Amino acid sequence: MRCLHRITAFSLLLLLLLPAAASVAKKELIVAAHYAPWYRGAGPEGNWSFRLGSRNIQTAYKPLLGYYNNLNPSVLNQHITWAKNYGINTFMIEWNGQDTYEFYSPLDISMQAFVQNPNFKEIDFFLVYSLISGLKRPNDPPFTPVDLNKSRVMDKLLSDFRYAGRYYMKRGNYLKIHKRPVVYLWSVPLTKGSLKKAVKRLRNVIKAETGQDPYLIADVVAMYTDPDPSMTKHFDAVMPYLMLEVNGYPPQSYKLKDSIDTVTERYRYFNYVCQDLEVDFIPAVFPGFDAVGAPWCYEGNDSLSTPTVKRTTSSFKSLVTQAKSFVDKNVNMLYVTSWSEWNEGTNIEPSVQFRHKYLKALKAGLESEASEKPARNRLKFKFRRVVDLPGNDDRKLGASFQLVEFLDANLNPLLTLDIGTDEVRKSMGWGWYGNEYDPSYEATFCWAGKKERLATLYINVPAQSKYLKVIMSGVENQMTTIHLDDRWLTNIQTNLPYRWSQHLLLIN
Repeated sequence: MRCLHRITAFSLLLLLLLPAAASVAKKELIVAAHYAPWYRGAGPEGNWSFRLGSRNIQTAYKPLLGYYNNLNPSVLNQHITWAKNYGINTFMIEWNGQDTYEFYSPLDISMQAFVQNPNFKEIDFFLVYSLISGLKRPNDPPFTPVDLNKSRVMDKLLSDFRYAGRYYMKRGNYLKIHKRPVVYLWSVPLTKGSLKKAVKRLRNVIKAETGQDPYLIADVVAMYTDPDPSMTKHFDAVMPYLMLEVNGYPPQSYKLKDSIDTVTERYRYFNYVCQDLEVDFIPAVFPGFDAVGAPWCYEGNDSLSTPTVKRTTSSFKSLVTQAKSFVDKNVNMLYVTSWSEWNEGTNIEPSVQFRHKYLKALKAGLESEASEKPARNRLKFKFRRVVDLPGNDDRKLGASFQLVEFLDANLNPLLTLDIGTDEVRKSMGWGWYGNEYDPSYEATFCWAGKKERLATLYINVPAQSKYLKVIMSGVENQMTTIHLDDRWLTNIQTNLPYRWSQHLLLIN
């Protein structure tokens, strides 16, 4: 299942950015599209098809420009013109470093051609570095972990970014966030060894060449993957590559429109959780997925091991509009998968089949109002301690909550959150476990805690709120601190474990 491994790294394991030329904060929405630079003309040798037994397998869609060569300057020029006309102002270009006697990294030839093209400066760009292609030798097994503790691996990583810092990141159109050069590291979950040490050394190398600490983005969120604090703390932002649903085997194909609500719920959650973990979140959009042209997505019996996500322009526009709701204002970035990943059929570059329809849908989605506004207030519960449960229950519990309610001066409810219901889960950030039910109390509830000893709710507190009511229980000898936004409200001491108690707090 080579392709399923790849999809896991991409989507189970970038956009509203600031133009690099200015290198200062702007309110302008920056949209970055993933750019594939590996095409070299028609045929298998040009990456436009591949041999499967006696058959020649083409990509699902054919470029409007024909089966082009990325080294042709006119191709890049046309791509830039199209992108700018339809709202894309940044290319995130896939790159895997320099060729060496031990590592085969063929994409730098395209980067060299791009920077020599005088029209390239008309669009911003940054690099996406594939750890499993840049740091693996040609005979290494694909989609297996890269050991960051190996000296040859780290030497290659640091050498590549010493080179990139010197020759690419100093360019005026290299994208910078808060004056820091941007790098997206792909396949971070497929590493082992000391990630902390590797990222620290990488930052030092780039800073030595550019004078700035880089803004590092990692692919550590996906459809089935939550932000992992042990990983996110080493990066400035996280973003998914592809929000693909892989259900059952063989994986079931589906329509993009049937997945939009699920993606939206995940983005809402990622937005909240990343605020709690103090890392930026960048949502991604894609028009569909058809990996018929990707040899890594076939099994030994010559059948595809990934679902096809059927596309329509209306569903793509809807996804763009909804994803805009969860753009982090600190980054102001939306990522498009992809401009030209023709092998996997995520391309929005004009094709013979669709011409400019998907660029028009992107522009229409960007110009539409976001579908919702993020909650403006955060209610935070911080626990002095969490307890480990016996047996196979690996939860770390601090307290359980049944009700959170905001009341006016006359103790009339203004906003009631029945904790433990699916509706309230839409308000939950970090720290919550699954819904439960207490038959003796006839109430739903949720346990909270986790290793970070934190749980949050994101809500819009009614303007007339005077009191906050909380019904909760804690573990033995627990101290729970409650904050509303940046204001401390109270500390609640619970000495007897697992007993419900009600607390009324003055908040205004």
